[in-house]
Amino acid sequence: MKTKNAFQTRIRISAAAALLLVMLCARAAIAAVPPPALPPEAAAADTLTLSYMSDPFPFDATHVQGLFVTREHYFFTGVDKFTSSAYLFKVNRLDGALASKKNIEKLFDFHPGGIDFDGKYIWVPVAVYDEYSHTYMTIVDPETLRHKIVFQADDHIGAVACHGDTIIGANWNARDFYFFTRKGEIIEKRPSPTGVGYQDCKAVSGHLMCTGGGYLDWIDIENWNLAKRFALGQSVEGSSLSREGAAWLDGQVFFLPDDGLKARVYAFSFTTGETDTE
Repeated sequence: MKTKNAFQTRIRISAAAALLLVMLCARAAIAAVPPPALPPEAAAADTLTLSYMSDPFPFDATHVQGLFVTREHYFFTGVDKFTSSAYLFKVNRLDGALASKKNIEKLFDFHPGGIDFDGKYIWVPVAVYDEYSHTYMTIVDPETLRHKIVFQADDHIGAVACHGDTIIGANWNARDFYFFTRKGEIIEKRPSPTGVGYQDCKAVSGHLMCTGGGYLDWIDIENWNLAKRFALGQSVEGSSLSREGAAWLDGQVFFLPDDGLKARVYAFSFTTGETDTE
């Protein structure tokens, strides 16, 4: 009997040791996976240099929220608190003319946020103008600006980013980041890795490119840490470039920091040297 018990004990010890070895190997394999690479333009740079500044838009842009850029158009969200209206604007890049404008509010939900594009639709969070509220996650066809609500989130989502099949939403002041399925199921919720109150985010090359607090930050989504930071200057109106909308296209970053009749787009290239805004 003693021999049998001793044999069983050795088996249990061996199994436990094998399990521990498997866990250690798995952990080592995970640790060996390098973080995702930043876009080469951002990886090699230490600052941003102004490459283009548009004229002010010839219309009232209201209070700007989020920005998305294509080679033909600027898309941005704006809010008018006096009329309880939320808008998505579509602007021709060639001449700054307003191509289209769409109301996207729903009753008392008229606070749109930072936006992103999933390859087919522009995702727009539309919330009550209150920190403790809910959000209608809305998709918009960029051609027609037809929109529909996809799901409701039980928090005020102020910015979204499309990371593959995952929709990442930052709440008020970006204290927390929700990871949603496209149907609105919460995959996980993560606290901010930086503590910065971001205004707009884009998912780019395994990173969140976010603006806020005077910075353009690149957050490694997998490891959930700050991968790189660029200090930003001001617009010609004296606003921080990180104040509102930001977008990425063809290796450049675009900012839309001002409101109303002073709204204009700034395009910056990633370079080395001193940040330039003029």
